[in-house]
Amino acid sequence: MINMKYWKFIFILSNLVTVSLFSQKTEKEVNEKHITGNYEMLSHNNFEREYFVHSPKNYDETIKLPLMLHFHGGAGDIASAIGYSDMGSISDANGFILVYPQALPEPGSNKSGGVWTYKDSSVARDVDNIGFVERIISTLISNYNVDEDRVYASGFSNGGEFVFELACRMSDKIAAVGVVARSMEIGVFTTCKPTYPVGVLSIHGTKDDYNGITFGGKIYYPSINDVNQFWVSHNDLNTIPKVIQLPDLAEYDGSTVEHYIWNNHDYIAVEHYKIINGGHDWPGSWGNMDIDASSIIWNFVKRFSRSELKTEINIARDSDGISVSTDTKEGQSYRIQASQDLKQWSNEEVIQGDGSTKAVHRSSDQPKEFFRLVEE
Repeated sequence: MINMKYWKFIFILSNLVTVSLFSQKTEKEVNEKHITGNYEMLSHNNFEREYFVHSPKNYDETIKLPLMLHFHGGAGDIASAIGYSDMGSISDANGFILVYPQALPEPGSNKSGGVWTYKDSSVARDVDNIGFVERIISTLISNYNVDEDRVYASGFSNGGEFVFELACRMSDKIAAVGVVARSMEIGVFTTCKPTYPVGVLSIHGTKDDYNGITFGGKIYYPSINDVNQFWVSHNDLNTIPKVIQLPDLAEYDGSTVEHYIWNNHDYIAVEHYKIINGGHDWPGSWGNMDIDASSIIWNFVKRFSRSELKTEINIARDSDGISVSTDTKEGQSYRIQASQDLKQWSNEEVIQGDGSTKAVHRSSDQPKEFFRLVEE
């Protein structure tokens, strides 16, 4: 039986987006939370985009720090996200760089706030929020001493829906995510093919479409249980969770909390906080007051780093097939696994480690193929 201590993936996929980039820095204090930082602007796909950057107090540019991006809810904005999440104080206490991106309004909407997902796929392509996030991350890496292996994302409601999409499409950059009050959109759910494990935390109330949304026989959002099981399967975790009933510290809020944990690996986990009788809330700010969503998210994601999932691997394709080489540890065996769809993996050759660089040549007639190494 394979003991999947950790995955080591081999895959390169590039989507090049041409953007012009510029920066406008204005030191500014935002709302009653008194968080200070810089409003930054960049031009992406002919849209002027805004985000807010808060560096922790006593920021030392010689020390690499984690990066957390937080995405506001639908029709929301940066100020509202700062107001309900109060992550600035957590950033100061724990030493991470905090970013609040701003979404664009839905075309034709009379609401002033922005949304992260769009009903019209052509609008989604034109806006390209994934590319916007990639540009934010690359810009911050250039301007701050960011630990690239510890980039995290969190979001509320529509922002949480988008964070799930980031976990699907940017697992090469994002190590872990935290989502409050949202499931995955069905199109994202059915096509999600992350190339790396992703730590996933969700917080959701049972009175907030917990069992998903179906209309006219069509599923628009799967149940929270289905979403959790997807990530449990993707991360190769035991399917039976540990369940903890948390203390009812705030009896007046009319809700209680169950904590579900899937973490048989030390490098990745899936966790879920089920708010019994909870609604569309950000616990700790409104709704359930037994837990603080912001603190729980940080305490979860901070445990994970992409450095535990990486190794130096080389792939070369020739007329006879593919050569895979990697540095090995003495006495360690490495199983090559292959896939065409990132869902079904076949066991291929085994590399026996002896402390040197080892190579295996294998035939392949597939135009596109994914590989990963599994320590046995």
